[in-house]
Amino acid sequence: METFTTYKLPKLSKPELFVPPPYCRKAQRHDEEKEEILLSLNLIASNPSKLLLLHETLTDDSSKALEVKINKYLMKEAKCKLTFLVHFLPTNGEAMVQTLGREELETSIHLPISEDLVALFVHYENEVLKCDENLNPQLFALFKKIFDEVHCNIVSVPILKKENHYPCSPQNIQPVLLVCFVNSEKDENFLIRIANELFKYCLPILLNTMTAEEEARQKRQCQSLLAVVRKLIVNLEDINELLKTIMSEAKKITRAQKCSLFLINPDHIHLASKIFHPDRINTVRANVKKTKDHVIPDHVATTGQILNIQNVDEHPLINQNLSEFTGFKARNVLCFPVKNENEVIGAVQLCNKRGGSFNYFDEEIANTLSVYCGLSIMHSLKYTQVENFQIRNFLSDELMIYYVQISEEDAIRKMNCPLIHRYPDFDQFNFSPRTIVQIESVCFVLKMFEELGFFATFSIKKNVFTRFVMSVKEGCRDVPYHNWMHLFCTAHFAYLCLKNLQLVEKGYITHLEALAYFISCLCHDVDYRGTNNAFQQEPTNTLASLYSSSGSVMERHRLSQVLRILGSEGCNFLEVLNRQDYGLCLNLLKDLILSTDLATHCKYYRKQYIMVEEGYNRNNPEHRYIFSCLLVTCADLSDYTKDWKVTKDICGQLYEEFVTQGDLEMRFDNAHSIMQNSATIFLPSLQTDFLNQICLPMFKLLAEIFVSVKELVHKIKKNILYWEASKHVFQKAAEEGRPYVEVLTSEEFEKDVEDTIELLRKQK
Repeated sequence: METFTTYKLPKLSKPELFVPPPYCRKAQRHDEEKEEILLSLNLIASNPSKLLLLHETLTDDSSKALEVKINKYLMKEAKCKLTFLVHFLPTNGEAMVQTLGREELETSIHLPISEDLVALFVHYENEVLKCDENLNPQLFALFKKIFDEVHCNIVSVPILKKENHYPCSPQNIQPVLLVCFVNSEKDENFLIRIANELFKYCLPILLNTMTAEEEARQKRQCQSLLAVVRKLIVNLEDINELLKTIMSEAKKITRAQKCSLFLINPDHIHLASKIFHPDRINTVRANVKKTKDHVIPDHVATTGQILNIQNVDEHPLINQNLSEFTGFKARNVLCFPVKNENEVIGAVQLCNKRGGSFNYFDEEIANTLSVYCGLSIMHSLKYTQVENFQIRNFLSDELMIYYVQISEEDAIRKMNCPLIHRYPDFDQFNFSPRTIVQIESVCFVLKMFEELGFFATFSIKKNVFTRFVMSVKEGCRDVPYHNWMHLFCTAHFAYLCLKNLQLVEKGYITHLEALAYFISCLCHDVDYRGTNNAFQQEPTNTLASLYSSSGSVMERHRLSQVLRILGSEGCNFLEVLNRQDYGLCLNLLKDLILSTDLATHCKYYRKQYIMVEEGYNRNNPEHRYIFSCLLVTCADLSDYTKDWKVTKDICGQLYEEFVTQGDLEMRFDNAHSIMQNSATIFLPSLQTDFLNQICLPMFKLLAEIFVSVKELVHKIKKNILYWEASKHVFQKAAEEGRPYVEVLTSEEFEKDVEDTIELLRKQK
């Protein structure tokens, strides 16, 4: 039987892929031997396998994530506590740090750098910079911004980028990174080698990722700016909404805590006509001079250049008073001009960027906003001018119903009136001008004007002034109280003050101020429409479109009508003044007419009280101004210093206006007004409160300066007593359902009040 032998096949090894040919194997062994020799001689620092593994993981689309991985590698290989990278951004002119070791910073740290510092990094190629007393101050400031107090050992290695040009000149070498090692256990040569070896392969990935991020940022910025421009265009019709949009969008896109907008008076570059705040856009500070508190927007408006202040406390333009303007402590400020093509029309000031300081990108946004905002504001102002012109034309047509052009013949006939205009005690404070027949009122105005010496002092033409007074009279509406007779009574009180208190003779005010005082009292309520400022500020009202943004709607409208009458043919009696006095007189008219708004009175009362306490200083311009405002307010309230019967009558007239406005508000469905329901108002309490809180304090102040005014204070107190005594009468009328007007005009009312007063006297 034949036997068979079993053979075991040999196990075949796996074939090597890409086996190097025989002529390359020697070179491969040579490279491996060379690497071992270099490692043994400590000539290279990186382990190629670890470097390749790191390179394999650098696939993130975020430069911060890439840096964290690089930092981890460097910290492990260099055996150091912390590593971080400082990027040099030549376009921005600043250095940036966005990671610290394994931590990504929420807000990158930026610091400006100079060209000298960049040149220093080129000089230190293949060397290190140590954090000691010889370190460049800019670099030390960056380290201090990171660590607050620099007590650690920091070694920095510059990484240079060499362009592919020949020859390799210094112009083609650009520093891109500074690799920083904190408390490393390795020597400096090792740190230089490991940093250069790492970024020889990883730098392109990092730079390309940052370039992609920058392109994405620019895209987002363009989209944001386009959205802002769309909002600006939508709000062109409303200048207030436009300004509010500019500030809110500027705050939002730059992440600022506060924004203010200055519009520049074109005649005075150092004078801001208005300052706006987004949260109170209708509350503006007008005619604000550029003092040291506003030096930043003033500087920007003057130079037309953007100003980025990283540290407020260290900047030479900043002073301690900045907080008074901003309203809070400012850390950093970005202020940029608002330009209409090449003309600067304003400045926007941004304060306190959230999470850091304003950087190069914020400046880019500001430069773009500068042009868009300027063009939008100018177009909106033009649109507003056209709209206001149409409204003024409408008001002019409306005013023609009440205002008849006075002819020269009518003025001369009135000026040469043959009647003898004489009333006993006309020049005494106890005289009530309401006893004068209205047809004689213009003649008495001329008489007062002449007795005060205005015709002779200023060489005013009597026929021109007569025509002006008659035009003012015709410009008054037929309303119950704020009519021509109210203006006449107010002017009469101004006449009494000027004559009896000798305001000019004793130097309290000048002749020109006296003229403006008398004319303001004569004109302050021209074209009064029987409704208060709150009613006129309703959006549906035509006057609100013109004046509501500045406040004091009716006062500004009356000032406009006074100037319109002055501009009418044959009415400008002030034309005899020289240019300086003419401008000063118009400014005084403006200030005094606007001061008749009780809201303005409340604002100035505290200053007037302090002025009286300290003593009136005739050489103090502020004292002279608030003193004139006090005189005008007292003249406006002078009806309350007359006898009880006079005050009772004017109360009835005011109540009629009150009820009329309530009816109008009912028609317009204004649910927020207390005037809708007159039954909710108790008239005696309303009068006593007004006399106690408004009239009495004002005349007490005037009496502190002039003793003879004390008799007027007594009259007001007496009227308060009468109104207190009338409460039971009004209470009874309310229970019976009788209207207040009927009570005031009844014959029994005066007798009942007098009987109550007599009873109170007997009880005392």
